[in-house]
Amino acid sequence: AAFLDKSHIFRRMDDEMLFTVAEYFVEVPYAAGTTIVGREKQSTKFYMIYQGKVLLHRDEQGQKDVLFVRGDYFGAEALLPKEKSHSEITAEGDVILLTLSPESFGSLEKIIPYLKENLRISVYGRRLIKKMHFDWVRDNEVIYFLGRKHPILLFKALAMPISIALFSSLALLFLNWTEVNTALFYVIVVIGVSLFIWILWRLEDWRNDYYIVTNQRVVWLEKIIGIHDSRQEAPLTEVLSVGADVGFWEPFFHYGNVNVRTYVGNIHLHHVYHPYQVRHIIEELWKRAQIIENRIEKEDLKKAILERIHDPDPIEVKKKKESEKKKNWRERLFPKKERRGLKLRYEEGETIIYRKHWALLVKHAILPGAVTTALLGFLAYKALSVFVSLSKDKPLTSLTFLLFAPFILIFGLWAIYQYMDWSNDTFQVTEDKIFDIDRKPFGNVQSRSAPLENILSIRYERKGIIGYLLNYGTVYIQIGSDDFVFEDVRDPGAVQHDLDNRRMARITKEKQAKQKKERDRMVDWIFAYHQSRGELGEYLDESEEQEEQESPDGNIDIY
Repeated sequence: AAFLDKSHIFRRMDDEMLFTVAEYFVEVPYAAGTTIVGREKQSTKFYMIYQGKVLLHRDEQGQKDVLFVRGDYFGAEALLPKEKSHSEITAEGDVILLTLSPESFGSLEKIIPYLKENLRISVYGRRLIKKMHFDWVRDNEVIYFLGRKHPILLFKALAMPISIALFSSLALLFLNWTEVNTALFYVIVVIGVSLFIWILWRLEDWRNDYYIVTNQRVVWLEKIIGIHDSRQEAPLTEVLSVGADVGFWEPFFHYGNVNVRTYVGNIHLHHVYHPYQVRHIIEELWKRAQIIENRIEKEDLKKAILERIHDPDPIEVKKKKESEKKKNWRERLFPKKERRGLKLRYEEGETIIYRKHWALLVKHAILPGAVTTALLGFLAYKALSVFVSLSKDKPLTSLTFLLFAPFILIFGLWAIYQYMDWSNDTFQVTEDKIFDIDRKPFGNVQSRSAPLENILSIRYERKGIIGYLLNYGTVYIQIGSDDFVFEDVRDPGAVQHDLDNRRMARITKEKQAKQKKERDRMVDWIFAYHQSRGELGEYLDESEEQEEQESPDGNIDIY
């Protein structure tokens, strides 16, 4: 019952109901490598992982395999006939599963009517997960919830175009088609096509907004086709609290808002379907992440204590990076630099460098570049006419060249300046810092930097039809009260992904270093006690013998 109480499926139940549900589950062990559910086969039971891990193979769906751990469940198709399974499920090591048969679930459903509703709400997200694929999901990351905004928002968005379409259809019924000329006919066709496109656009707009909860973070994807595209996220380890609220009419339609408050700000999941159930899912994964982090810290402490006991006087060995070992003296003195050209993202060692999208270069250099090209083309044409007599005009003269040369020089240098200005304006991400460098040609260099571990939040936006088609936008990085802005970078989602990976790697490294320092200090205390335990015992024995000799009756007073 205590195990079931931690699952979001049973969160609305009191202790008496939990004990009732627990009695219907049957404990079944499986050996490592055992196939629990075959591919394309429907499960006959509902399973919850009580101990161990199971692997879901999803090769045929173009998705990564999923590793489920203690507290996860599968086999909902046994209780919900409309659900289908396509994954092969095997035991990853020895596992103990709690199974629930459809007959037992039917009996429980009579006692607890909302049990089936809880399960159906949780499985709804898994149904979407089977159809979706996100490139930014990490290898060891599992999506537990995927949902859209409530359909009532879609109905609100479609109310206007559908109303206009119905009104127009009624008006067309009373129209005398014999008097309709060609121009009016085309107007009617254009209006009809426009309404159809409007309805499709509203539908796609609703379909492209997602709320995602993984075992590592909470993500909000928002996309308005051709206008706006952004992703906001927060790690579960930084969550402070999770709240849910509903308005006056919202309980009747089962939707509301979920607010995830973190150290880096708030993520608001607006108009989410069954907000309290979503809150329970986030809370479960949040607490699970804390438990895993504490468990890893304890295991590291235990390992350090055992290593110190077996090796009382360890010798610290400094290791060079593998990349530095392979480099010879020539490579170290003359490092090879990657040819930049028009690359918008390139790497120099461990540093990732971004430049603004080439659309910005075209915007600023198109005028001087076009003028320079036109003048050079005109001069080339005139020069060529002297030799092949392509023109009856006067050949190229020194005066003509002298008149055109300054303009070619001015506009040419202007175009080169714009290219250098675009090329030197870079955003850099190293192993421990981010940089915003603006280097003017033949001018000053303005550089800002900030440590990766000080980043509070990262989000990106793509605005406008041009930004959407050419896939460029802006990444906003909040650091305390200050903001860093990576403007007009190509594929801002990938840039956010790079920043997030570097940030998490840096935070993990800093956390490990801090934990190691505290762990070493604790190990020193424990080891000092371990070494002095024998000496302390001998000292206490000598003290007792001395007191026995000094006491006439042989009794020792203990205070």
